Amino acid sequence: MVVINNNGNNNNNGLAKIFHQKLAEAAEFIDKSRYYKYTPASILENDNFKLYWNRSILTDKIIPCNRPDITFMNKKTKNTFLIDIAVPNTISPKQ
Repeated sequence: MVVINNNGNNNNNGLAKIFHQKLAEAAEFIDKSRYYKYTPASILENDNFKLYWNRSILTDKIIPCNRPDITFMNKKTKNTFLIDIAVPNTISPKQ
């Protein structure tokens, strides 16, 4: 019997936090800091950008997966990027 500790959500959130931090730095929401000390704010906004962390997206139709890890909106170009991070399990259980 093989037992695998599958804390995939922690891996996804850890990587998503780093992406969020880098986007926040690029959009000049925050100053540079250590990635392990960073805690994402739920909403960051200025005149040019909006950056959401783990926020549901309202849609006309009901969809089950409406909560991306990161939503990044460029107000000037009116582009929105929905970013959902997935870290695959790379451990193959040996029997």
